Amino acid sequence: AVAGHGPDAGQVHGEAAGHGQVAVKAGAHDAPGRDEHGPATGHAEAGARIAHAPPDHAAAAAGPDAQKRMGGQAAAHGASGHGGEHVEAAGQGDHGKAKGGHAAASEEAHSVAIGLLASVILFPIVVSMALTPGRVQELTLKMIDTFTSIFLAVLWFNTFTQFMVTFEIAEAFPCARELISFIQVVALYAIANFIAYLWKDDTMRVTTFCRCGAHMIAFAGIAASGHAQGQTSLFFESASIFSVFAFVGIVGAFLAFMFFINHMLWKKNFKEHHVLNEALEELELDVVGLVISFLVTQAVRAAITGSYPTVAHFLQVDGTLGHAPVLKHQAWQRLFMLVWAVVLCVGTSIAMPKLNEIAHGSPTMHKAVHISKVVLIMLIAWGFLLWGQWEFYEHLFEGDLLFGQMVFACCSTFVCLGVLYVMGNLGERHPTRESRQTFSITTTGISLVAAWSWEHCFNCAFDIIGQKYQVGYKGLVPKLVLSIVIPICLLPTYLNHVRPRVLEQEEEHAKKDAQGHGHGEEHGHGEEHGHGEHGHAEHA
Repeated sequence: AVAGHGPDAGQVHGEAAGHGQVAVKAGAHDAPGRDEHGPATGHAEAGARIAHAPPDHAAAAAGPDAQKRMGGQAAAHGASGHGGEHVEAAGQGDHGKAKGGHAAASEEAHSVAIGLLASVILFPIVVSMALTPGRVQELTLKMIDTFTSIFLAVLWFNTFTQFMVTFEIAEAFPCARELISFIQVVALYAIANFIAYLWKDDTMRVTTFCRCGAHMIAFAGIAASGHAQGQTSLFFESASIFSVFAFVGIVGAFLAFMFFINHMLWKKNFKEHHVLNEALEELELDVVGLVISFLVTQAVRAAITGSYPTVAHFLQVDGTLGHAPVLKHQAWQRLFMLVWAVVLCVGTSIAMPKLNEIAHGSPTMHKAVHISKVVLIMLIAWGFLLWGQWEFYEHLFEGDLLFGQMVFACCSTFVCLGVLYVMGNLGERHPTRESRQTFSITTTGISLVAAWSWEHCFNCAFDIIGQKYQVGYKGLVPKLVLSIVIPICLLPTYLNHVRPRVLEQEEEHAKKDAQGHGHGEEHGHGEEHGHGEHGHAEHA
């Protein structure tokens, strides 16, 4: 029994009732004609006396009727004297429950509200930019093109990853996850080469497939190399920071060796198919740039946190649903990642003109410059993505994961559209092929930030649905449905309107480049070489 609360123990919202004693509850709820929020009459005093009585005599002091009622209530609750377990019965618990329910509903309402506002604001902005003639339209369509391919690639890869988690394939044997991820990279690359060959005479199909295939292979390579990089840091524990940076070079050498073997055994036999060769070359360079930039970013994270981080921000399993991530970064670490991205952004802007000059050299130099551009711009994209996750998920909106993801996705999309608009209005009026290549890679980095942030929102939303309705299979079912339904909705518009328009713009630039190169010293081999540059300029 709770002592020291006096006659107020008979009130439904009194202190004694707030402590949930069965005896108090008997006195409070048995009072005839009591006011809902006021003092009880009748048996309220008996309830108060019971509250002050020793536990052994509480039932006797209550009287026969109260004893009977107390017995029923004690049976319902298991025993008397459980304290907080009876708050609900005394009236306070019901209000506490309602209050918690309103709080949860409020959090969900915040996410829905920000989603509705973002849709209403972003949609007309994107449509307006896509319909504005000139460079803004070109870059906006390019962003929609790249955004769609990245979003679908991440969606399909996450579904495959969830399949491995659901059926515990990664735990089948030691290093199973690393081995399966490695096999996945090689298999996807081989499949991409084969399908691209089947569609070698269809520019639309081969370029679209290689664009999506490049991102899919890159994400598989990120997962495989990320896990292996983590194992390397554990194996060389005494020099873990050095080992993760050295691992970047090892992965780069492996990818170069794989692409060289493919060239010697396969690609060199189809030199006359310029579109096929240029599409596959673009695929390989994008894979190298995305994977290397990710590994460098992971190494930087390891340097500032003191241990190798998981690839959770990629696989989206950083923490449990609705809770903060396992590792909460300090303020200086968040600031460092922001400064890292900004410094890279400034440095890349300064280096781009020089890189464009170097690219006029040999084909090997052109490839090296292309990879350098992709790595630099993707480093900026990964940096801003990480800073945004740390700042929005862990700090500003801690405890409300989906709302934080929605806010970050909206903010990143607004910033990306603003950067595109500035590029479209302040860029060169007659850009060279190398400048257009820089614009294209920059658009890819912008699209990566936007697509990745919105994919996180979708992934979290379907985790909530899977947990709420218990569809089973550890969330595989909603992700599987998502990976089927969303492409069905996106692909018709993408293939019939967005992608053809982007190809038309690239073909126009290719024709101008071919005409200019046909009269230049560097490309003075006549019309045949000018035609050979068509595919390369198209994909640049």
